[in-house]
Amino acid sequence: MSHLGLKENLPFLNGVYVAVNAVSDAYLVVDGPYCVIYKLDMQMAHDPGSTLMDPAGLGRVFMTDIRMNTTVVYNMATDRGHDIEQVLRKAASLPGAGVVLLTSMDFNHLLSVPLGSYRRRVAREGGAPVVQVDNESLDGDWLDGYARVLERLAAELDLDDAAPGPDRVAVVGHLMDRNEGDQTGNVAELERLVRGLGLDPVSVWPSGGPVAALREARRAGSIVSLPYGRAAARILGERLAVPVIEADLPLGLAGTGRFLAVVGKSTGREAEAGAFAESELSRVVPAVRRHVFRYLAGRRASVHADPVLALALPELLREAGIETVALTVVGEPRHLDETARAGLLAAGARFEPVVCPTDPLGFPGGKADLVVSGSLFPGRDDEAFEWVPLGYPSYTYHPIAPAPFLGYAGFVRLVERLAEAVLRADARRQKDLQSL
Repeated sequence: MSHLGLKENLPFLNGVYVAVNAVSDAYLVVDGPYCVIYKLDMQMAHDPGSTLMDPAGLGRVFMTDIRMNTTVVYNMATDRGHDIEQVLRKAASLPGAGVVLLTSMDFNHLLSVPLGSYRRRVAREGGAPVVQVDNESLDGDWLDGYARVLERLAAELDLDDAAPGPDRVAVVGHLMDRNEGDQTGNVAELERLVRGLGLDPVSVWPSGGPVAALREARRAGSIVSLPYGRAAARILGERLAVPVIEADLPLGLAGTGRFLAVVGKSTGREAEAGAFAESELSRVVPAVRRHVFRYLAGRRASVHADPVLALALPELLREAGIETVALTVVGEPRHLDETARAGLLAAGARFEPVVCPTDPLGFPGGKADLVVSGSLFPGRDDEAFEWVPLGYPSYTYHPIAPAPFLGYAGFVRLVERLAEAVLRADARRQKDLQSL
C-alpha cells in the first residue's frame, strides 16, 4: 500500500516567526485568521523562553481576524481594511515596539489584499516603523521567510547617522533561531572570533537583542556576510557604502579557519588571522584528542540538516573521526550555489525527501551510530542509534548555559555531545547483550 507523504521542509511563515523572535522589540502582524497564533506552537516549543506568545499578557504576534468570524470565507471576501489598519495601528503604538513587521497567510495573500496601502496610512500617523514582508509561501520555504525579514530590515531601518569605522565589523546572516544557550553561545563565539582579529563586532544580525542593536551596524566599516542573510548583507553594504565580505559558516576547525582567513584578508589582518587560528588550534586540539580517539573515531553518522549546516557538518564530523553515511538536506537546493549542490548530490545527499509515517528509515552505506538532526527527523522508536539534536526545530534540547556549535568553542562543545551520544549507545548495546 502506498501512502502520501510530505516534503521534509517547513513553510515561509515559520522563518518569519524565527526572525521576529530574534529581534526582542519586533512585533508581527499577520493578515490571517486565528490559526496565525496556533502556528506559533512550533516556535514556542523550540524556544520556551520566546516572547512571541505570552499567555499572561500581550505577545508579539497579532492576527487581523479580530471579529473572530466563524464564516472564514465570507470574512476574507469582504473589505477588511479597517480591521487590518486597526491591528497595525495598535501594534505601532505600543510603547516598547521597535519595529512592526507586516505579512500575510497564504489564502489572504492570494486575494491580493493591498497591505501596502494600509501600511502607508498607518506609517503616516507615527509610532514604530512598519515594514512589509511579502508572503512567498507558494514558492519559498522557511529559510526564505527568515532571509526576507532580514532583507526588509536592512532596506528600511533608519541608518541616517551612519559613521562607519575601519576597525568595526557587522556580522549579518546568523541564524538566530532561538534565545537559548546554543544560539546565544554562537553569537558570543562570532564576536570572539572577530575580536581575535583585532576588530570590533559592533552588531550581529540578528542576536536576540532590540532594533537598536541592529542599527549599530551603521558604525561598521565592513559587513561580514553569512549564508542565512546574504541579500541583507549586500543591502546594508550598499546603504553604508562599505565592503561586504562573503564568508562561509565558521563550523568545525577547518571551517572556522577559513572564516578567519577570509575576514582577515579582506580587512588587512591576515597575520592576525593566522596567529589567532594557530593559538586556538594549539588549545582546542589537545583538549578534544582523547575524546576523538577513544570514543568517536570510526563511528558513522546520518545527518539531517538545513542546506547550510548540511554542507558544513560532514567536514566537522570527519575532524572528529566520524564518517557521514547518509545526508538529508532539509531545504530547497537553490539555497546553495551550483558547486555546493553538485558536491552534495555526488555524495548521495537527498534534498527535501518525501517522508511518510509508515516508511522505514534507511541508512545508505550502512547502519549509523548517530543521527545529527533537528526534531523533524522522521525516526522510529526502535532504531538502534543515538540522536544528537542540532538545528531548527529542536524540541528535546534546551541548553541554558552557553553551548555554541560555531567556531572553536562550538567544536569543543559538539565533540562533547557526540561523545556523550556514542557512550549512551554503547551502554544500551551492553545492556542488550546482558539480557540475552
